Amino acid sequence: MNINTQQLRYFMELAKTLNFTRAAANLYVAQPTLSQQIADLEAQLGVSLFVRSSRSVTLTPAGAILYNAYPDIVAQLKQVQQHMLVTAAGFSGSLTIGFLDAFMDFIPLIMRDFKNAFPDIALKPVSASLNELMNGLKNKTIDVAFTLIQDFATKDLPSFKTRLIMREAMCFVLPPEHPVPTEHAFAESIPLITFDETTDAFYYPHVSTCLKKLGIQAPKTIFTNSIGNIRAYLESGIGFSVLSERSAPFFSASTRFIPIPNEHLEFGALWNPDSSNPALPLFLDTLDQFLELHSGPDTP
Repeated sequence: MNINTQQLRYFMELAKTLNFTRAAANLYVAQPTLSQQIADLEAQLGVSLFVRSSRSVTLTPAGAILYNAYPDIVAQLKQVQQHMLVTAAGFSGSLTIGFLDAFMDFIPLIMRDFKNAFPDIALKPVSASLNELMNGLKNKTIDVAFTLIQDFATKDLPSFKTRLIMREAMCFVLPPEHPVPTEHAFAESIPLITFDETTDAFYYPHVSTCLKKLGIQAPKTIFTNSIGNIRAYLESGIGFSVLSERSAPFFSASTRFIPIPNEHLEFGALWNPDSSNPALPLFLDTLDQFLELHSGPDTP
């Protein structure tokens, strides 16, 4: 059997248009050339792919199977090609993956898929703060980061590319006994607990903007450097916070997460398209395939 990618491309165009004249025009080939290529493909497969009549062209059941399988065939061919290129180059490099704690359950899954596909490429996961991730990307000590990708976080990396993975509601994070903050409820209120500037230079200004939209002015702000410290404050009854709903697993079940209307955070992959690391495009292809299989707002 000697099926080639050109024959498959011709088959797909005809399957989409179901018209030899139109398909040939779209492919910039003569109609007899298209007909011969389809006939050769059918002969090699040993099945008829199309039912032809003087008035119409339709897919046979066998043709429908090939049509539906085509995306997987292309993906497998691409992966095989990548494997061959890596093998031919003798490549056994490394890739550094930075991530926020919000991606803790996601990173092992994508790393597993990548290691299965490219076992000779060493992966180095790095859990870090938002500031550390952004600096690592700038300094090229991190190849790809799983982090906040909204404009307020990526403004210093304007040429970097992003891939949205999840969109999460911003929430008031409250001790069990504390009321939901409102415009008129802060005279005796507990303070806002949030990340300090050395940990996250972008998040507090964003939170402040969101609170101002609601007419809320916290009487005091306590800055800290970890989500663990925020939990300690809240579960001691000291303060409230504003975090993504995805932070809930880091807190006890009694801590309340109350979504803020019309406010959300976008998390995803961030990388430099000019990176010279040959492992990066391989990783991004693996990521795309993973997300296609696990699509949805709660992918991880």
